[in-house]
Amino acid sequence: MGSLEELKRPVIHGLIYTVATGVSGVVGLIVFPILAHLLPVADIGKYDFFLFLLFSGVPIASLGFEYGIGAFAHELATEDINAVLRPVLAISLLVAMLESGILLALKISGVFQSFSYFQIGLFAVSLASLAFTYIFKSILVWKQHPIRASVVMRGEWLLASGLGLVCVLICGLSITNYLVGFSLAFVITVFLALAMWPFKAESSRPVSVGPLINRIIPVAIPYGITTATWMISLGVEKALILKELGPAELGIYALAHKIGSIPQLLATNFLLGFLPELVKPKRNHLLYRALVWTYLAYSLILLGAVSWLSRPIVLIFGGERYLPSAQLLPWTTLAGLLALIPISINPILLKRKNTTPVLLTGTVSSIVTVALGHILIKTSGLLGATMAVIIARLIGIGILGAIVYRWVAHDRWRSGRAGTA
Repeated sequence: MGSLEELKRPVIHGLIYTVATGVSGVVGLIVFPILAHLLPVADIGKYDFFLFLLFSGVPIASLGFEYGIGAFAHELATEDINAVLRPVLAISLLVAMLESGILLALKISGVFQSFSYFQIGLFAVSLASLAFTYIFKSILVWKQHPIRASVVMRGEWLLASGLGLVCVLICGLSITNYLVGFSLAFVITVFLALAMWPFKAESSRPVSVGPLINRIIPVAIPYGITTATWMISLGVEKALILKELGPAELGIYALAHKIGSIPQLLATNFLLGFLPELVKPKRNHLLYRALVWTYLAYSLILLGAVSWLSRPIVLIFGGERYLPSAQLLPWTTLAGLLALIPISINPILLKRKNTTPVLLTGTVSSIVTVALGHILIKTSGLLGATMAVIIARLIGIGILGAIVYRWVAHDRWRSGRAGTA
């Protein structure tokens, strides 16, 4: 009975996050195929490039705080969180503006011509807003407010899909019009998150912000750098595809990876229900065993289903123009499922307040992705690009696993010595 009670809360929270993601995914299942049919394939490639820059910039702008707070969440009171939040959001806004300013300067100097000035403005708004919601969402997750966290992290994408499509249908068939609704949705979500914020009480005691920031930032920064580096490596690979194979092939690659990431997205949100429990100081062998068996069953079922149904899946999402994506789909799904392994190891790192291995493995994986992708794209095309991602993730998992295994072995050795002393 005790074992079932221990699993009850994380499973319920994980299901809430998963259902919210599923609802958002259904809207995406409706909106994205419509968008793919309405807009040229090259425009889908441009949209994917916008997302790449956005997702590369957000981890830097949010300072990795969405992970760093997790290492201390069970220790922090309401007063501590509110005190830390104010300077973090201010710094996050400043960094987002600096990132957008760099893009603007590159545009003015003629180096960067992929976006218009208006699109860069939309990028700046989206970047700052998304960084804010990442931070709000993370604290809601770590402090175990699953419904509010689901509204914030899924509401923004529901609004983005809906408003983006409305703008396209009303204002014209242009990716710029889609991005107008996209950016507006993120701004609305920030105000929605503030309205639902459960930590609004005035501080009843003085809080020293400096020491708290000094504890959190060293844990958070490796995540911010690593996530940004990994996204940049994927972006460089896409740039290689664009150069070697052209924008239409990039659009096909983008669709395959977007569909292939859906199982990863659902499972990642289910994991969110477990993370706050796994980070706590107590031992969590039962939770980890449950996750391992669930992961294995989920991966085998999904890979089998995608391999069997890849063609109809691609037809639903993109139509006949994207049928070449079908042969990539099992591999992009595998790449997404492999990403779940480092995510599940995160609690061990956060519990130890040592996230340097994340930076090490992320850097190695990013370098391998670019170097191997440069070779395999020329020899094997889009399949080669996907294989580069898979191999890089396997190498990163191997390094991270070796580090964690060494920690566990060292802890057992110390416990054995303490027991014989």
